[in-house]
Amino acid sequence: MSIFMSVPMSFVMTAVNVGFTEIFMEAFLMSALIGTCVSIPVAFLAFPLATRIVRLIVK
Repeated sequence: MSIFMSVPMSFVMTAVNVGFTEIFMEAFLMSALIGTCVSIPVAFLAFPLATRIVRLIVK
């Protein structure tokens, strides 16, 4: 799930910040790689916390 969220966000943010120039693809791939490397560990940490919060709300 984190890959499916981080890659499109990297695409949009790179397009906004760099534009569709000759360095776009390199900047996008680097941004997507960094975003994925950050989002996967964050998802592993956030998922149990979110599960507990939802269980408290639903009870």
